[in-house]
Amino acid sequence: MNSQELSAREKIIHATIFCIEREGIQGTTIRKISKEAGVNSAAINYYFGTKEKLLDIALRKTLDEMSSMPEEILDEEGPDHRARLQNFFTALMDGILRYPGITRAHLYSTIFEYDYNTLFVRRFNILLEDLMSKMRGVEAKDKKKDLKITLVQIISAIVLPALMPRFVRPFAKVNFEDAKTRKAYVASLLDHYFD
Repeated sequence: MNSQELSAREKIIHATIFCIEREGIQGTTIRKISKEAGVNSAAINYYFGTKEKLLDIALRKTLDEMSSMPEEILDEEGPDHRARLQNFFTALMDGILRYPGITRAHLYSTIFEYDYNTLFVRRFNILLEDLMSKMRGVEAKDKKKDLKITLVQIISAIVLPALMPRFVRPFAKVNFEDAKTRKAYVASLLDHYFD
């Protein structure tokens, strides 16, 4: 593949990611992608064959980028476990808030089609196992509770407000779109669950 083909292919992938973020997975069409990429729909068919294949490639690309972030944070030298957990969960929340459309796209099949064997689900569970392995020495306040359950509770407490930051604003008077608020929220979760 020559560099012109590669750049056209990459432009189409990036345009697809942009459309998924802006329009949602269901609202992303070949027409919208081709307009965003500045190519005709024949180019999309030439490079990818089908819309489904293009969407799969675009979501895999975003998943690859998302997957590298937690490893970098969890493998940092120096900070204690608590600081790494704070950084990890804050970055997770920040990422979901920054790219809610992509996050929803990754969750779409699981939520609406009850497909628990998606690449996203498999990779997320691998991430959780990796997180567990890097938490040696960390103890939950409730010694009787399995640490895995504690992580599920923390993840749950992060994903909902990050995906829908205005959902509980009228009730809790909390602005999850504010970076300081998110950091304080994550710190309060860690205080609640860990010594």
